[in-house]
Amino acid sequence: MQILNMRNKIWSLALLSMLSSLMLLGQGRVKTDFVAQKLVVKLKPSQADYFESQRRESVFKFLVDHQERMFSKSQPLAFKTATENQVDLSLIYTLSVFQNVDLMDVKRELESLNVFEYVERIPVRYTTATPNDPNLNLQNYLAQINAFTAWDVTTGSATVKVGIVDTGTDMDHPDLQSKMSENANDPINGIDDDGDGYIDNFNGWDFVDQDGEPQIVGGSHGVHVAGIAAAATNNGEGVASIGYETVFMPIRAGDGNIITHGYEGIVYAADMGCDIINCSWGGFDASSLEQDVINYATYNKGALVVCAAGNQNRDQAYYPAAYENAFAVAAVSGVDKKSTISNYGYWVDMTAPGESIYSTVNDGGYNSNTGTSMAAPMVAGAAALVKAVYPQLSGKQIAEKLKLAGNDIYGSNPAYANKLGKSRLNVGNAVSGSIQQASVIFENMKITNKTDDVFKGNDSLFVSGTFTNYLSQSGNVIATIQTSSPYVTVNHDQEDLGVMNALLQLDNYDTPFSFKISDTAPINSIVTFEVVISDGVFTNSHFFDVVVNVDYLNIAINNIAMSLGSKGQVGYNGRNQNQGLGVQYKGGISQLFEGGLMIGTNQNGFVRVVDRVRNGNNSWDDDFKSEGIIQRKIPAPIGAYYLEGVFNDSNAQADTIGLQVLYNGYAYTDEKHQNYVVLEYEVVNTNNTALNDLHVGLFADFDVSDYTHNKSHTDLKRYMTYTKDTQLNTPCFGVQLLTPGEFHSYCMDNVDGGAGGVDIYNGYNNSKKYTTLSSNRYSSGIGSTDGNDVIQVTSMGNISIASGDTFKVAFAILAADAVVMLEETADSAYYRYNGSLPTSIIENDQPEVSVKMYPNPTDEVVFIEVPETEGRIQQVRIWDVTGKQVYRLEGVNNRHQINMSNFIEGVYLVEVQVESGVWRSKLVKNSN
Repeated sequence: MQILNMRNKIWSLALLSMLSSLMLLGQGRVKTDFVAQKLVVKLKPSQADYFESQRRESVFKFLVDHQERMFSKSQPLAFKTATENQVDLSLIYTLSVFQNVDLMDVKRELESLNVFEYVERIPVRYTTATPNDPNLNLQNYLAQINAFTAWDVTTGSATVKVGIVDTGTDMDHPDLQSKMSENANDPINGIDDDGDGYIDNFNGWDFVDQDGEPQIVGGSHGVHVAGIAAAATNNGEGVASIGYETVFMPIRAGDGNIITHGYEGIVYAADMGCDIINCSWGGFDASSLEQDVINYATYNKGALVVCAAGNQNRDQAYYPAAYENAFAVAAVSGVDKKSTISNYGYWVDMTAPGESIYSTVNDGGYNSNTGTSMAAPMVAGAAALVKAVYPQLSGKQIAEKLKLAGNDIYGSNPAYANKLGKSRLNVGNAVSGSIQQASVIFENMKITNKTDDVFKGNDSLFVSGTFTNYLSQSGNVIATIQTSSPYVTVNHDQEDLGVMNALLQLDNYDTPFSFKISDTAPINSIVTFEVVISDGVFTNSHFFDVVVNVDYLNIAINNIAMSLGSKGQVGYNGRNQNQGLGVQYKGGISQLFEGGLMIGTNQNGFVRVVDRVRNGNNSWDDDFKSEGIIQRKIPAPIGAYYLEGVFNDSNAQADTIGLQVLYNGYAYTDEKHQNYVVLEYEVVNTNNTALNDLHVGLFADFDVSDYTHNKSHTDLKRYMTYTKDTQLNTPCFGVQLLTPGEFHSYCMDNVDGGAGGVDIYNGYNNSKKYTTLSSNRYSSGIGSTDGNDVIQVTSMGNISIASGDTFKVAFAILAADAVVMLEETADSAYYRYNGSLPTSIIENDQPEVSVKMYPNPTDEVVFIEVPETEGRIQQVRIWDVTGKQVYRLEGVNNRHQINMSNFIEGVYLVEVQVESGVWRSKLVKNSN
């Protein structure tokens, strides 16, 4: 299942995406930046005393340096008075992990304890302003949003506070210094007079320097934002703000364009009584912690959190704007056209002007900036005026007033229908008293097929949620879900909610809307649904997309969870980590950026490669055409889960080789076989002539922990290429060739210039793809001490297929907690697939290491001896024929005796590690 751009969605840890920062690298990839060696956890309420109890010591002693409450000033909620939606921030802790301990290992360990609601890394956020020409018309947007009419009704109130969570402010700016809110209970004297835990927070707080002076250090982003919302107005100087008399609380949450303490800043603003909180920053990933913070400000404190929609011109959810209960603001031009930079989507609530907005800047100056960073504080200032007129309204209610009062601008934006929110800001209308109707909103939406939530043909979909009336009493409210798509059949489409009083909430969890997906729906059909809620006076619509009859399946029955697409994709079915699980290990987030099958040939100097992986210019090749949607077979003919499908290369046009590929994937659940998934490809030559020099391989861009610190290596003994992090003791991920043949491994550095290998940083054409399929480069990331962003290709080469014949190539996708364990997994996979271990493993490949093992064969006891010149025996390991490790001993003397009386008859592999090397040999155990 994939739900696209869904407003009011319940986000869980499992939906964490890999897209957070705005830093664009080669191939258009968007990578995630996180705070180093820190995790955030939320205790289950039943475990509230976990960190104060003795239980934590056994788990945390060697993993976590220390822990502390993230929101140390927040008190536990009173059980009897807390409402259902309120958030208990006292349960949230940050953990500082030891530098020599793998962050992802700790994350997995904590997730297994059944103590925490979630365990997450902490993403870094970025501001969303774009500097522009300062010599443009000044503040023409005030008339556009009807501010002058609003000021005839109200000039706001100094009792209404807007929290500006940003990069700080210019505290002595002539248009701002008189507008900063003052905490009279804590004058500047070096004492925490009001006992709130912050010393001298008279004018806000600086989370970067942890003091009461939120003075901006670099740039002017926070200064510009503050001036739009709340600069001094009618003072004969500088600019006018929408908020007029409204005061603002400066909260420094970062520097330059990086926001490191945004969510602490939101909590601070909410706790300090800010009615409106502005966040002109964000990123492309979701977080349970961040959703909790938005919910806390909304439900616990009644604030409205206004957020910029982002400046990437994408129809893609941007956070915090796209969180449920955040108020997302996109930007328009002075003539109400969507700004060319503004993001958009069903998650947007409204628009406001955002181009060439003139406001305050650092050092007492003024300038124009463009961006959704400017549109958001315009709405925040307008919300403050509404609060001044209607002080009894909560943040959610103010949001509905603003949306209903705005102007419909879709006539000027037909290409963005329903993806620019309800309306464009009209603050004059919002405070005029003309908005008297009800406003019922559909929230907390859940979509399921009640099985695996991968929506296929003939599946039934069930859609449910809550309906809340945020304004006046309604008439008889009817909620109807509808779609123009011919690919779903409606079973239940309407709910009669009756008359709803203000703030009444109802739900349809017991009687959800329901649909059936047609088995004739084209693959990956996007079905747009609209929930229309109306009492005849007001009408609200909630839009969302669902991808149905998807052409991928999830294999998630052992320690590896991954997706496989119908056209050769591995990990994800679409671009940018879209549709699918990626490759996950033991419940962690995906460690794969992109993967897929590649097949290439060079006959008579004509290089052709067919695939569905990147090519360059932020695009990918689409050479494979599915001949039938991927299907699961029950019961599984092999393993515990089995899927299969077929595709051909007819989409490749001039590159078409003439192939049909029958593929399957399967996984086991028994011991020692839980860390790999097998992928088999039967390649059929559909030409009238033979094919020679064919190469079949898997492209895998693993991003293990921090992708900039990765290295890839080749294990020639096991026909395996793997990737690991260079700085952390994280799990490693690999691809192993299972079918005997000519093994190739090519490790790439995905950096500008290629670090001596094939350079794909700015493009990956057929010539480069063929080189990586047909030649070898056994390591990457080794030119830098810290490693690089690396990519691997594991392949089988020089295959010849006669006309009409078939050739099978199989791979295993592997993961383990350490390289030595990955080797064990590879041995298990290879043996189960082939019935033997690789020849290079069975035979002793290091005869220079002097080890004696006798008697061999043995009936009961075997002795292992090494001369003193070889050093002590460091480790002895024994595997059975299934690849299962049956014996392991660390740190023994130069002579070691093993009692094999309990071993069953058969052949075993013995590995002896000494200081000078590793020795391996077969050992035969006779019957007793």
